[in-house]
Amino acid sequence: MTEKDEKVAATTTKAQATKKPNKINKNLKSEVIDLDDGTKMTVVFPGTAWAQRKVYDPASMPNGSRSLAILYQNFMDIVIHNPQMDWSFFDDKVSESSRKRQTEVTDDDGTVHKYNLEFPGTLTILQMRDQATDALGRVLDYEFNLGIVQNIITNKNVKDLDYFDHHNGYSELMDAATEMLIQWAQESGVYDTMGKVDNFMSRMFR
Repeated sequence: MTEKDEKVAATTTKAQATKKPNKINKNLKSEVIDLDDGTKMTVVFPGTAWAQRKVYDPASMPNGSRSLAILYQNFMDIVIHNPQMDWSFFDDKVSESSRKRQTEVTDDDGTVHKYNLEFPGTLTILQMRDQATDALGRVLDYEFNLGIVQNIITNKNVKDLDYFDHHNGYSELMDAATEMLIQWAQESGVYDTMGKVDNFMSRMFR
């Protein structure tokens, strides 16, 4: 290599070393996400500070976990711009055929009781899980099953778990309600939809 070539190479190396990358601007960055039902959902990143202060931090609960009910509400209010989304968006996807179930249970004395289980709404389902989650992120059976009694079993005389000290059907009703909860979550698409929003936000926090 000649002396002239060495000077050209040195100049080129120096220019490349001092060249700055293009400035990243994630503020108000938007994406269109395709949902399973064909809906095209537009999400917009509101900025790092705003997202932390107004979207995620308000969802932090005293027990150290994060409230999905609050977080998903914040997604709908701040991040999702189209369609205008509220809880009815998910409630309306739950089929009429899966919204109600009646279960018959026979007590030891032969008395037959009919228990009615009904869809309480997507928001209530999320709140049930929030209220049953402890500081380590575990879902406590007592709290969750109490939520089933208070929100899904609609018989007015069934108010708490003590009812089942004198009646059969505890395990059967809890299992039936859990099956229904799984089906409602799948039909509503709330976890899938909000998971996609959360993935978008996580990428913006990189």
